[in-house]
Amino acid sequence: MTFYTGEHFPAWQGNLFVGSMRVGELAHTGHLQRIVFNRRGQEIRRESLLAELKQRIRDVRPGPDGYLYLLTEEDDAVLLRIEPARAITEIPGSIIPARRLTEPRVAPLAEAEWNAEQRAVIAKHAPNGNPGNALKTLARIPALADRVFPMLTYVANDSTLLPRHRTLLILRAAWLTQNANLWATYASRADETGLTAEEVLNVARGPVSATNPTGWTEFEGFLIGMADELFR
Repeated sequence: MTFYTGEHFPAWQGNLFVGSMRVGELAHTGHLQRIVFNRRGQEIRRESLLAELKQRIRDVRPGPDGYLYLLTEEDDAVLLRIEPARAITEIPGSIIPARRLTEPRVAPLAEAEWNAEQRAVIAKHAPNGNPGNALKTLARIPALADRVFPMLTYVANDSTLLPRHRTLLILRAAWLTQNANLWATYASRADETGLTAEEVLNVARGPVSATNPTGWTEFEGFLIGMADELFR
């Protein structure tokens, strides 16, 4: 077992990594377990990694290069190095364990089911005639839509931040919270606000560090770091 102190995975710093020899009573299984603690040293969550290897993990240690290395214990044992993944519109990386739903807990309301009050609130918050699933879901309780959507509109479109800076904050928040839908939506149109594909990747990599010398301005680096501070 080892505590991660490297710079390649900022969100993992201070996490405990433990190699597992098996999953339950199943033979020829294993995984790497990531244990997250709060500032009081109390465990707050666990995440299982690399279960698809189907090999017992004998040891895990940090390397001098700042990466994590693990050794499996099988006849064909291997030494593996864990590196950051590169992705833009795919599901965000494993910052926290998340259970993906196959269907919504509360489904969007079909247009055929809208009553007069619901039609009015949808027309109010989607004057272009193209309400998204979020609005069609909240329309089930029109008063709730009236409370939520002014705030969403302000954050996404009307704040004093430049569109580029708003997108940086939204993308970083989506990455940290594992919101695949929000990430895919804003990453796919980030170029409209002046962000390049490489800059989108840099949002996922996190704040500027010795091993992540991004091209952010001082203010942009502050915005991304602030999102991380609020998340923690």
